[in-house]
Amino acid sequence: MPASEFGLIGLGTMGANLVYNLLSSDIDVSAYDISEQARNNLREEIAGQNLPGDLLLCQDMDELCSSLKKPRRIMLMVGAGEPVEEIIEALLPLLSTEDIIIDGGNSNHEETSRRQRALEQEGIRYIGAGISGGAKGARKGPSIMMGGDSSAFADTEHIFEKISASSKSGSCHSYFGQGGSGHFVKMVHNGIEYAIMQMIADIYYVMKKGLKLSHKKMSRIFRRWNEKEPAFLSEITADILEKRSNASDQKKMPLLELISDRAEQSGTGRWCVEESLKLNVPLFLITNAVHSRITSLQLDTRNEFSRRFEKEKPVQNKSVLQSIDSDKKEFISKARNSLQLGMRTAYAEGIRLLQIGSEKYNYEIEIPDTARTWSRGCIIRSSILSEIEKAYEKKPALQDFLIHSDQLSLLKNNYSSLLEFVSLCIKSGLPQPGLQAVLNYINTLKTEYLPTNLIQAQRDYFGQHGFERKDKPGTFHCDWQ
Repeated sequence: MPASEFGLIGLGTMGANLVYNLLSSDIDVSAYDISEQARNNLREEIAGQNLPGDLLLCQDMDELCSSLKKPRRIMLMVGAGEPVEEIIEALLPLLSTEDIIIDGGNSNHEETSRRQRALEQEGIRYIGAGISGGAKGARKGPSIMMGGDSSAFADTEHIFEKISASSKSGSCHSYFGQGGSGHFVKMVHNGIEYAIMQMIADIYYVMKKGLKLSHKKMSRIFRRWNEKEPAFLSEITADILEKRSNASDQKKMPLLELISDRAEQSGTGRWCVEESLKLNVPLFLITNAVHSRITSLQLDTRNEFSRRFEKEKPVQNKSVLQSIDSDKKEFISKARNSLQLGMRTAYAEGIRLLQIGSEKYNYEIEIPDTARTWSRGCIIRSSILSEIEKAYEKKPALQDFLIHSDQLSLLKNNYSSLLEFVSLCIKSGLPQPGLQAVLNYINTLKTEYLPTNLIQAQRDYFGQHGFERKDKPGTFHCDWQ
C-alpha cells in the first residue's frame, strides 16, 4: 500500500466513524488504537465495503508514522486532558519538522493554545479541531471548528472540506485563528446545546405532567413544530418520544419512561460557564442548564426532599393545572412561542461570549462563519442559524442578536406567550429552569434602571467600595451611619 495521506489515533465511536468518512471521501488512512478489539471491529466493518480510500490498521504508533506521507497529518480522537498529553509525548520522537498534529477531541481551549506554543518549539504544527455531529455526523459529514497553526490548516483544509457537512453557504468547516480558537467555538456550541436541550426538556415535562399527553401525541407536536422551524434537537426529541422498549416484559412501555433522570455532562458546559465569569458575559440559560444537570445527580437528596415536602405541603396547584388542561391547544401554542424565543436567546448568549472571547484571546472568530459552520452536521443546527448568518453579515458589530430588527419583532410578539407559559408552570409547581431563565434574562435586559443601585450602596456601606452616580462622574463614598 502506498503512503497514506492521513493518520488517525483513537478508534472509539467518533474516531471509527471519521475513518469511514475519510475512506468514503477517497482519502487513504493509517489508523491506530491501543485496543486490538477496536482495530478488529473497524477491520470487520470496513471489510467488503469497497470504499475508494485504502485503510492500513497499524499495530503501534511507530508503524503509523512510518506509513504516512510527509508532512504527516495525524488526528487524535481521544479523551481530553491526560490522554492527549500522553499521545503527543509518544509521537514526538517519531515526527519530523513541519508535521501536523490535530486534536479532534473536546479539549479546553487554553490547553490547546499552550500545546500549540510548546509544539512550535519542537517544529511541530498543531491544530485544535472541535467536531460536532455525533457518530452519524462523523460518518456522514460533521461540523468542524478549527484553530491553531494557520499553515497547518492550509495544508489540511482540502481534507476537511471533503469530510465536512455542506450547506448552501459552503462547507461546514472554518478556521477561527491561532491557539484554541476552534475549541473555544466548540465549547460555546456545547453550552448552547445544553441550553436548548434543557428548554425542550422543560416543555416535555409540562406536556407530560401538566397536560397528561401521550408520548405519541407529544412526538407529533414536536414534529409539527419542526416542520415550521427545523432544528435537529427537536427532530430527535420526536424520535425519542416514539421509541418503545424492546424488553419482553416492557414492550408497551415508552423507552423514555425507563431512563434515569440523572443527566451527566462532559465538562464543556461547565467550561462555558467558567469563561462567562472570567469574561463578564451573562449566560442565564447556559448556567441554569448546567446547574440543572448537576441537580439531577443529587438523587438521594431530591428523593428525600420530595417525600418530605409533598407530605407536608402538596406543591401542585390543581386549579391551575385544570386551567391549563382546559385549553391545551392554546397552551401548546404558548409553549412553541416560548421555545422559539428561548432558542434565539440561547444563540444570542453564545454569540456574545464568542465575540468577547475572540477579543480577549486574540482569536479571529467571525459570527457569519460560525453560523455557517453550525448550519449543517452539528447538534445545534437549526433554521435560525441562517437568520444569524444574515444578521451578522449586515451588522458584524451587533452585540445582541435579539435586538436585530427582525428578532426584536419576534421577541415582542412571543414575550407574552413566554410570560404566561412560565407563570402557569410556576403556579403549578412544575420546574422550568430553562425557560424561566429566558424570561429572567429578557426581563433584566429590558429594565432600564435595575435595583443593583442598592447593591452598590450596600457594598459601600460595609466595605467602603464606593459607588458611581447617575448625575455626575466619579467614584463616591458615603458615611451611611
